[in-house]
Amino acid sequence: MNRLHKSCDTPLWSKERHEELQARLSGIWSENVWPLRDLPIWGVDPSKAPPRATIDFTCTSPMLNAELKYACWQKCIRHEWVSAHVHKHQRVFLAHICAWLNVVAPQGQSLLEQKVEYWMTSFRSYLAEKGMKVNFSCVRADASHQDRYYTFEAPPVATLRWLYFVIEDYYDTRPEFEKDCWSLDVLNKEQVPGHGVHSLEFRLIPQPWLRSVAKQAAWEQLADRAPGTVLNRLHAWTDFARFLDRFYPDLHPTQLTRQVTEAYLRELPKHKPGAAHRRTMIGAVRGWLLMAGKKGWEGVPNEELIFTTDYPKRSPCVPRFIPEPVVQKLREHADGLSTVLRRMFLIFFSCGMRISEVLGLQTNCLVGPDSDGDWFLFYFQWKMDKEHTFPLIVSQSEEHRRVVQEIQAQIQEVTAKWGTTCTYLFPNSRGKPWCLSFFNRNINQLCLDKDIRDPATNQIFYLQSHQFRHTLGYKLINSGTPQAVVQRLFGHESATMTQVYTHLADETAKKALGDYQRKVVNIRGEFLDGDARVQTTDLQWFKKHVRGQAVLIGGCGLPIFFKRCPHANSCLTCAHWRISMEDLPAIKNLLEREERVQALAKAMGINDAIEVGEELIATLKTIITALETTGSTQPTLLENASPKEVTLNALKQTLITAEVELAQARAQGNVQLIKSAEEKIARAKAHIARWESKSNGA
Repeated sequence: MNRLHKSCDTPLWSKERHEELQARLSGIWSENVWPLRDLPIWGVDPSKAPPRATIDFTCTSPMLNAELKYACWQKCIRHEWVSAHVHKHQRVFLAHICAWLNVVAPQGQSLLEQKVEYWMTSFRSYLAEKGMKVNFSCVRADASHQDRYYTFEAPPVATLRWLYFVIEDYYDTRPEFEKDCWSLDVLNKEQVPGHGVHSLEFRLIPQPWLRSVAKQAAWEQLADRAPGTVLNRLHAWTDFARFLDRFYPDLHPTQLTRQVTEAYLRELPKHKPGAAHRRTMIGAVRGWLLMAGKKGWEGVPNEELIFTTDYPKRSPCVPRFIPEPVVQKLREHADGLSTVLRRMFLIFFSCGMRISEVLGLQTNCLVGPDSDGDWFLFYFQWKMDKEHTFPLIVSQSEEHRRVVQEIQAQIQEVTAKWGTTCTYLFPNSRGKPWCLSFFNRNINQLCLDKDIRDPATNQIFYLQSHQFRHTLGYKLINSGTPQAVVQRLFGHESATMTQVYTHLADETAKKALGDYQRKVVNIRGEFLDGDARVQTTDLQWFKKHVRGQAVLIGGCGLPIFFKRCPHANSCLTCAHWRISMEDLPAIKNLLEREERVQALAKAMGINDAIEVGEELIATLKTIITALETTGSTQPTLLENASPKEVTLNALKQTLITAEVELAQARAQGNVQLIKSAEEKIARAKAHIARWESKSNGA
């Protein structure tokens, strides 16, 4: 249980509760020596433990011995200790704790005789006298891959802290709301995989009235917010309380004014320089102040003390997709990762899932195949609080086929090791989800070891798992996938959530247009610089969207309000022209115009115009007939359709394409293309007839 600095101001220990504690200890748990082979400890076959390995409780005080046994028993049955860790670490730490207690409290009644801080200081002094470390350091790379040194307390000290909390929890029978540290396990709050939020600590808030407001606000928001979200808001509120304790130590809630909050807003950038972080903190404090004022908690004024205009300005949206050179190198060196990390990498890259969704995948997440041989990935979206399904189209994608194979292999390995005792697809050694930093830390270590650099800055690339989601969305949008399909694939509740990827696509196109506009020439090869005031990327991009004509190469300079182009339409004689059902209205309008021009040419006796017009009209009629014959009936990726229906519609689309190619080839007079198109039409009609006869026979 992840608790820090928890203690109670009122005595919790009682003789009656202690007698109940001793009565709960039965069987092997009541003994002073626990053979590891006989303990039902989570994660490892007990028979593999060393035959003489034991956990020994050697306190001279039987009452302290009983409390330690109860705490260790709870650690084991809660699956917070596993066999390998107990054998290598916890039993050794417990030996040090017992030896220390025999020195400082040989006849002690309970650990709750003193606060946890007292015991921590005493135990550290004891370890130092014995020549053992009381603090440890480790080195980890930050976002710029610079070494950062972190210090943490010695594992024996941490073990004593957790045991103390378990004992304190047992003696504290008050309702959870009245405590200054809430156990989310006791409140039965479902944890987001990997986040590791087990408790909410209120004791760090000095003012009782601010602590009371925090409890009431947290209690309400836990009903419909993730524990991690509430914890972040509690951290912001605690920071606000520390500010008031420093600058307004005697402040009464009724004295909380706009002047006070303005002072807080001026002070905040001094220790929270990041604008995004400040926005989050200001939003949390503002929300809880408004809630307290409306509900009348502790006399907090019912007025707006922090305005929306107080938020720091948002920074420009920076694209978060992974550059293609980095993607290629990550794929190239993915074999250097462990099997679990390599499989996570494949799922991230192919499915664009969030880190909590991958860590929370269950062993029954893969469902299929369907009638087309495709599979579906079922998982829970913690951010959206709903179940979601992602299709794996193995019949068309080799990458999706690999995802299915790797997930099936992972399921087999997890089932063989854990049986039915673990349902997570990627469990750690305790059978629980890995922490959030597990994947990011290892993938960035790979970037560092393999010298994978950002092509824009030439710095070692720093990667976060969520960038895979942005990369997939970016590629889907830029490849022409409809935004509605991307929204469905990603499980977004609204189109606004998906628009971030659309924005990226526009930014990419604007940049390309910006490169283009600096190289514009006319038909004589002359560069057209134009007025620098209007030759900006944004203005030219806006003009691009109001152009009236679209041509295969380059752009048309005629704005849309001129309605028609006065020049000859050369696209109809191009073999690479492609038309879809979306273009049908425009093609019909063009046909009407050409028929009017043809009538005028005949009235005036212009033979050349008549000849060209007849070819254009014949081609347009052929295209319209072909499009209207079948129409847009091909099912989309996510619609239900039988294999025969899919095949027939695909063949009809092939027939339409061939008929259009034939019309274009005849307009050009290209004999070779005409022959090729006629052969395609004959083959398509033969296949359609054969499949239709099968359907009728069925």
